[in-house]
Amino acid sequence: MTDFRSRRQVLRSGVALGSLTVAGCLDGSGDTDESSNTTNGRSDNTTSPNSSDPDGTDEPEQTMIDRWPMYRYDAQNTGFVDVEPPRENVGKLWNLDIGTSINSNPVVDGKTVYLRDAEGTAYAIEEGEVLWSEALGGEQVKVSPAIVEDLLIVPHSEGLFALNRADGSEEWSYSTPEVPTELTVTEELVIFADESDIIHCVKAGNSQEQWTKEPTVDRTGFVGAPAVLDGDAYIRQSPPVDAEFGQIVKIDLESGYIRSAVTENEYFGWAISVHESGIYTGGDGVFAFDLDGNKMWEYSTGNKVKSVPVITHNRVFGVEEHITEPKIHALDRESGDLHWTRGINMFTPPAPVVFGDLIVFGEGGEKRIAAYSVDEFDLEWEIDEDFDTFLDPSVSNGEIFFLSDKGSVFSIGEK
Repeated sequence: MTDFRSRRQVLRSGVALGSLTVAGCLDGSGDTDESSNTTNGRSDNTTSPNSSDPDGTDEPEQTMIDRWPMYRYDAQNTGFVDVEPPRENVGKLWNLDIGTSINSNPVVDGKTVYLRDAEGTAYAIEEGEVLWSEALGGEQVKVSPAIVEDLLIVPHSEGLFALNRADGSEEWSYSTPEVPTELTVTEELVIFADESDIIHCVKAGNSQEQWTKEPTVDRTGFVGAPAVLDGDAYIRQSPPVDAEFGQIVKIDLESGYIRSAVTENEYFGWAISVHESGIYTGGDGVFAFDLDGNKMWEYSTGNKVKSVPVITHNRVFGVEEHITEPKIHALDRESGDLHWTRGINMFTPPAPVVFGDLIVFGEGGEKRIAAYSVDEFDLEWEIDEDFDTFLDPSVSNGEIFFLSDKGSVFSIGEK
């Protein structure tokens, strides 16, 4: 593995963050012993958002969510936390302008926000104060960092850096042929693809390569964040140029053994989320397949659904992209029946998060942060923010953390 540490410039500011206690770890799905796998591949002390019965009626007791460790919250890419959201006297708790643009989403542990800016600098920020920053350089990478125990895994144009979350010092680096795509982490592994059409599985503690895989013979690459369930990583493979059908594969985390999970004679699948009841993806609509690859339902839309579908106990939310009329569709998770469709005023629709019974996102066209009820899409609260583009939010300790592409980092919660 090529070491590219010499290409870095280090910048430190503020006071070093004290020792952090991780409130829980995500799954160690590399185990092949089925008895060691926890529900949905999780082993932390937060409530798994998808641990209900498949009919969505047996909802778990709500607990505090005190970390958002990766893109879309968990290894299943659900984008859903089953906790009580802020409702009364909601407002901005703090704001920080880091002075440079941002093009990836934040991760959070407790009240500490970690992010990577467009110029390659990683930050740890707490209540509006920079605890440390580390300039990694490289080209722009629109990929979020991830938290694994005491490490912050930061994507770089030539691979990954693992930084100590206490002070930003480097623990290891891992090189890739091309720019990484979104990371998914377990308590032991980092799984991600790169733009050279290779998917990597790396041990989080020391960067040792567990395996790498190229696409199966008739495919051209891997797309989106892997979604992990029961010891397998699910990811979309791009079709050949002359083909019009998509494929999702699943890869055994222990061995790297790859096999087809879903193949359909239609184009689908930018990014996927998984649940014990099935596989959910977007494309020319929203699609649901059981874990054997059989189509359960599809909901057609007039435009592409590119962002990861949000999965809750009984709903799937898909965002339909359109230059002037984007929409959110709320669908029954088991049947695909439409619950509601609502237009949203966004220039670049992000993937929303569902925070308890509220769906929350930045509505750039209205220059505001908005929270709507998941049942009827009634507006619950809004906060004016003068930005055209908001990135996907993250949730921790009852707060919602937002970034704007212009370099603003801020927290919203009950004052």
